Amino acid sequence: MSQPKIELLGIYLLNVNDTLIEEQMSTLYDIEALSEDTFALQQCRKECEDLLRTAVLIEVLASGIDKSFSIDDFTQERADLPRENWQAPWAEAFLAENGESLLVERGSDPPKGIDPFRIAFYLFDWKYDLPLKTSYGSIPCPKPTILIERLNRLVPYELLD
Repeated sequence: MSQPKIELLGIYLLNVNDTLIEEQMSTLYDIEALSEDTFALQQCRKECEDLLRTAVLIEVLASGIDKSFSIDDFTQERADLPRENWQAPWAEAFLAENGESLLVERGSDPPKGIDPFRIAFYLFDWKYDLPLKTSYGSIPCPKPTILIERLNRLVPYELLD
């Protein structure tokens, strides 16, 4: 078996627009109850916009993974926070090596007997200056780019609730 390896393929920004912000607001807050409180409504909107603007979709190529691999190991180490408050992958997907199809239903365990494969997942509160931690060490990260159509189609953003 080959040495375990995680290769960073890309980091992508969400296409944050009014519709996405409003959809996210409606899942997190009781908009009807807030409709009379303009200040509270504006605060909720700002919180949702901030949440979405700091979210990224990360795509990696995993090869030779072993029993020490865990999707939960993908994070950014935050010296200012306790470990339990570091961000965790959200809405992960396991993709074929070429990145053109899902290998298993989203939210499922990693595929068995397939090597290599891609992993795509969302991470919130992304810090541009911090590396990505994985089961096999840390990876320096480039600045995020615009979300590409292929990933938007295969791994669409799932609203937090």
